[in-house]
Amino acid sequence: MINLTQPIKDINQIVKINYNQYPRVQKAKPFSCLELEFLFKSCKDSAPGLDSISYIMYKNLNSSNKNKLIDIYNAILCNPNNLKGINQILILPFSKPNRPLNHINNIRPIALAPCSIKILETLIKNRIEGIIEEALHHNKLMFGFRRMKSVNDSLTYLTSYIYYAFSQNKYTIVVFLDINGAYNDVNLEILVNDLRSINITSDIISIIENLLKYREMFIHSTEENKNLGPFRSTKGLLQGSPLSPILFNLYMKDLIKCASDGVKIGQYADDTYIMCSSSDLGFIYEKISETLDKVHNWLKSRNLNLSSEKSSAVLFSKKINHINLPYISVNNKNIPWSNQVKYLGVILEPNLKWKAQIEHTTGKAKKGIDLIRCLCKTWWGSQPKNLLVLYKTLVRSHLDYGALVYGQCTKTNLNKLNTTQYQALRVVMGFMRSTPINVLLAESGEVNMLKRRKLLAVKYLSKNYQISDNIIINQISILNKCQNFWINKNKPAYLEAFSLLQNHKKNIYHDRQIPFYSLNYEEHVTPCTVYISDLQKSDIGVDTKFREFSENKYKGYHRIFTDASVKESLADTSVGIGIHSPTPLYNISYKLPNYWSIYLAEMLAIGKALQYIEKRKMYKSVIFSDSLSALIKLKNWKLDSSIDIITITVKKIWTKLLNKGYKIVGVWIPSHKGIIGNETADRLANEGRSNGKFLNYRAGPKQIYNQIVQKLNREWETELIQWGRVKGKTYTYMRNRDKVDKISKPYVMLESNMSRKHISTIMRIRSGHCLTPEHLFRINILPTPYCECGELGTIQHIFFQCTRNIVQCSNLYKRLEEYEFDKPINIYEVIFTRKLEIIEILINFLDQSKIKL
Repeated sequence: MINLTQPIKDINQIVKINYNQYPRVQKAKPFSCLELEFLFKSCKDSAPGLDSISYIMYKNLNSSNKNKLIDIYNAILCNPNNLKGINQILILPFSKPNRPLNHINNIRPIALAPCSIKILETLIKNRIEGIIEEALHHNKLMFGFRRMKSVNDSLTYLTSYIYYAFSQNKYTIVVFLDINGAYNDVNLEILVNDLRSINITSDIISIIENLLKYREMFIHSTEENKNLGPFRSTKGLLQGSPLSPILFNLYMKDLIKCASDGVKIGQYADDTYIMCSSSDLGFIYEKISETLDKVHNWLKSRNLNLSSEKSSAVLFSKKINHINLPYISVNNKNIPWSNQVKYLGVILEPNLKWKAQIEHTTGKAKKGIDLIRCLCKTWWGSQPKNLLVLYKTLVRSHLDYGALVYGQCTKTNLNKLNTTQYQALRVVMGFMRSTPINVLLAESGEVNMLKRRKLLAVKYLSKNYQISDNIIINQISILNKCQNFWINKNKPAYLEAFSLLQNHKKNIYHDRQIPFYSLNYEEHVTPCTVYISDLQKSDIGVDTKFREFSENKYKGYHRIFTDASVKESLADTSVGIGIHSPTPLYNISYKLPNYWSIYLAEMLAIGKALQYIEKRKMYKSVIFSDSLSALIKLKNWKLDSSIDIITITVKKIWTKLLNKGYKIVGVWIPSHKGIIGNETADRLANEGRSNGKFLNYRAGPKQIYNQIVQKLNREWETELIQWGRVKGKTYTYMRNRDKVDKISKPYVMLESNMSRKHISTIMRIRSGHCLTPEHLFRINILPTPYCECGELGTIQHIFFQCTRNIVQCSNLYKRLEEYEFDKPINIYEVIFTRKLEIIEILINFLDQSKIKL
């Protein structure tokens, strides 16, 4: 936790988190309604079990019935045998893709447990998660189902390890293991011993044991259309259970100890690999075989078995080698060699050129494009703003997945990703095929895939800097030293991001675990009292109303006002905070690092106010802040892994004061409405930006990410403008000339409620690629560029000069003369306006004239 009273100059000044704060008692505290309400804040509705009672029904119970529900859970806590008969699970058998339901290996069972049981499991999970995470701390290559760890971690470590071997002219053998059953074969007795070894309380262990022991399974028969059962199950973890992922992680935590010297074992749930690099294939073979034997014996001791047939081995090498490798065997069964393998949804080839993966990715993305095509054509269908949401869900998500690791790719392969993106955006926006790509991207507000990969990598990697001695950062750092290897090769996005973050990493707070774990569960659950006042900026006499409100509601409370100020300029950004207390009089200003956001500065100001309250022993205090986002964050607190250290610290101080008997309320008030205390705090914050005491606090990765995003967006705008000197010249000039529209932001009309036909028409006209005779002639659709009236069929001509439509053209011109356009009016001046009322005039003209562009 950061000491907010002293600025941080180096990492040694950070107060370390006490990871032994979790209770080590034999009996757990009873469950409380506070825990239940906290759980309901973040739980998402899901399919109910046999009783058909959903989460939302439990969430909407009245207080009396919620108390009864907690009483039931506490009765189970006292006597876990009460679980008998209520843990009934419905199994729905679904066939795996392209396989018939005629064999058990072709079935993917979906288990539906009662929501009452899932609520109980979540209550337990929330209590024991921190203890299990501490037990897993030594296993730095276990990436599955742990906070702030993801598929990207596993793929990044694996590929960076192989890339480094390539740079050293070494071979890498990776054996991808398939564990038979995995979840289904977990031994209950061994799991219980694991829980005891990390000092989980005995009553919680008994509940977990009975949850797994007293399960009644009902299997739905599609042929008979009824549920068969009950069947008893006393082993294995249930797929989809809130507890199962962290229990499986605990069960597998010591697998890493099987690794021989020079061998790495990576884990993502039950997806496991063993890898080793060397210039000597014999050495690799020996070490891999030795490790496999240990892994086999260790798994066997835990009632788990390797499937050698479903496992596969891959030799990664810079060049395609036709080497007759001896089989790697386990338990006297050979593991087959493979030319490519699919790991966590990403296809890996021996040379890591990503051709198969990109073809697979673009194939899935094109299915999304086909679905979007069903919802629109050029002139009818869903609005572009809605289709952009579908594009991000059905197309861009596929193009993004695994994109951080693409290194050594040929331009041809990378261009396939770009082409798919452009194809999707043309369908979404209704543009012609001839529309320049820079116009397409600027109108939709999208960046190209190269820039997007870089943004995603910066966001991902900046989070890893929160953890000291991070294994991902260390591996990328080693790879980054091999710059000669990347000459004339495309670097993976995470390597580009590593370079971008070098000058910023010192500003990211880091410790041995993420800030989330610096609060124990009780501190997370304890609510902060926050009131959102009904005072509005539009009200008259806000200051008078505020005085009446504060006197009536908070009489006898000490009042403290906080505010923050951020001023951005081309030269620099300055950030300051101010804290004001009328009685006793207290005014103070602070200056903060220039990369801090207004939200974080407001949160720190609240934290400073809390420290002042504690110092002066103000047992009844109200903090008035105009930061709705900061107060809402504290009010609607959730178990969010990405919470920054400043917010965590404020929550910790607030909770500590509540536990000491303080009564503290946070109140939102509108800013700049003459409320004297708020105006004073605002003045102090503005003074703090230049003259305040400087607090050199480190922030979370989001602040650094936002700073780099701004830099990359400026680069992107410059790139689009330079691109516009070659293609889309008129569009680029008109959109950029007044510096009103940021070229990286989508066209304002996308947010309007106009029809798709009208939105697409206007955007086509803006692009200069529409159904005018001039353009159709240019792309060899019409034999001449002339209008039916005999004049050149330009956009200007169609709107203002066509003699076949002279009445409508004259009326349009007169209407537009009412607005402040230079004379004679240029249609591009009109079409690039931000005023939707003028756009509607153009649309009415086109409709009345029956002109389709």
